Amino acid sequence: MSTPTSEHRHPYAQLIAPLLSGAGIKGKVLESIGFGVPSVLSPVAAESTGLTHRNSTFIARTNTDWIVQITTLYVDNSLWNNVSDATQTVIANDYDFKNGLREMTELFEYLELDPAQHRQSVFLKNSLFDQEKSSLKLQTRG
Repeated sequence: MSTPTSEHRHPYAQLIAPLLSGAGIKGKVLESIGFGVPSVLSPVAAESTGLTHRNSTFIARTNTDWIVQITTLYVDNSLWNNVSDATQTVIANDYDFKNGLREMTELFEYLELDPAQHRQSVFLKNSLFDQEKSSLKLQTRG
């Protein structure tokens, strides 16, 4: 994968996310790796992402970890590029649209649901919702 050199990096050199609480995947982390921006994360920020320490991210646990890892990632262009490439691999393997579609298909099959049938019912619900919204707008204007 081609990663920009230090002169052509994303405007943000790295994501620093010292989160102490929260659950699930953090949107800010996924967004940064989607752009190939390396990150220094707390264990909480890294949970459930599929990122691994010193490969696709840096996970800091102590004050010294934060200082060393942020500085190292900032000054070492080769390391920055390697971590950026690794984030793109994580995105391609874990968060790609095709993978999401495959996982949703497997879920529907496991639940013995027909996606086509449910897509139609969602469409009908949205159509009825849109009709109600339009009717409401007319009532409030008139």
